[in-house]
Amino acid sequence: MAAHAEFSPSAMKRIIACPGSVELCKKAPPQPPSPYAEEGTQAHNLAEAMLMMEETLPEHTQEMLDAVQVYVDYCDPIIDSADKYGIEARLQLSDELFGTSDCYALLGRTLYVIDYKHGQGVTVAAEDNPQALTYAGLVLADPSTNIEPDDVDTIILTIVQPRGMGPAVDSWSTDVRRVQDHMAEVAQAMEQAKSENPHIEIGDHCRFCSAKMICPAMEKAQS
Repeated sequence: MAAHAEFSPSAMKRIIACPGSVELCKKAPPQPPSPYAEEGTQAHNLAEAMLMMEETLPEHTQEMLDAVQVYVDYCDPIIDSADKYGIEARLQLSDELFGTSDCYALLGRTLYVIDYKHGQGVTVAAEDNPQALTYAGLVLADPSTNIEPDDVDTIILTIVQPRGMGPAVDSWSTDVRRVQDHMAEVAQAMEQAKSENPHIEIGDHCRFCSAKMICPAMEKAQS
């Protein structure tokens, strides 16, 4: 399996809005490593170690520890009471659609899907969040979780972003039907992306798109 999914949950907002970006990103010049992305990876490694109660923690700053502690404090009581859970769990629907869920847990008939954001810039909301909805779909679809749609009544999506400009913890409650509807949108976007002339759309999803420099819609808008 490839290290990075062609249809990554973290890019799902862009992929649904602009299916043509998938092929364009393949043709875009390689992007240099981002220090912000590297810091985010370090924070996730720290969070995993803390949730797994490892004796030795990865290298970190006090600021990073303070931020990650907010996430750990939210996850810990949920995990402690969970019937089933996963931490930094690799979930897969196909060879093209897979990813690593920060944390999921099933308590009774409530499924929690929790995502940690270490960034300070863009505030990420939980409501109708495409990435979180996709991970919820993967939890329900991947046999390794042993969680099926019939096991769940309520799904709570939570974004923990302690360093952001908005609330440190933002949650939104939904249900299996909404997740299934979202996964149908994902399937349509994947099909569109593989078509001969996939749709290209400009919007706020372009912000982190690696294909901006070669995007014909962007070039037309700026001309």
